Amino acid sequence: MTTTTHDFGSGLVSAHQHPLGGGWVDDSATVSEDANVSEDAEVSAGAIVGTGAIVGVGAKVGAGAIVGAGAKVGAGATVGEDAEVGAGSIVGAGATKTA
Repeated sequence: MTTTTHDFGSGLVSAHQHPLGGGWVDDSATVSEDANVSEDAEVSAGAIVGTGAIVGVGAKVGAGAIVGAGAKVGAGATVGEDAEVGAGSIVGAGATKTA
């Protein structure tokens, strides 16, 4: 894992590209090795993405959010700050999940 910087919307922070999908992950986030963070997707500070989860192309997972094991966040969808997506749940493409 090569650490670099990325702007998640509030300035540059330490981040890296996830090996499965190449999306951006804040270094303080916890993302399972077998999760897929797709191209142009972002996982912000303190977020957790569980095993087998998929974060679609251009999707955003907010700071402190939790995406459970096997959950899917569709392309262009947003999981808001501190929101939870339960294990096996789906947030449809372009949708926004808050709280």
